[in-house]
Amino acid sequence: MALKRQRRQLQQDAEELRQQLLELADQVKAWRDRIQRADRAGATDLAERARHHLDQLMTQGRNLWSDLENLGRRFEDKCA
Repeated sequence: MALKRQRRQLQQDAEELRQQLLELADQVKAWRDRIQRADRAGATDLAERARHHLDQLMTQGRNLWSDLENLGRRFEDKCA
């Protein structure tokens, strides 16, 4: 019974991470659009700040993917 509960918790955690990744993807798209608009307007300082923020979002995304991958490994270990 404890094993089932652990698997269920891992699945819930994975679903939360997937949801966070989807939300983050929306943010990335929005910030890419902002960068393009700033570039077109010649607002180089604004575009640079937006690029910096986008870099932070991308790092966050890589970390979430890594967390999701680790959860997958833990789930496989519980099933083995």
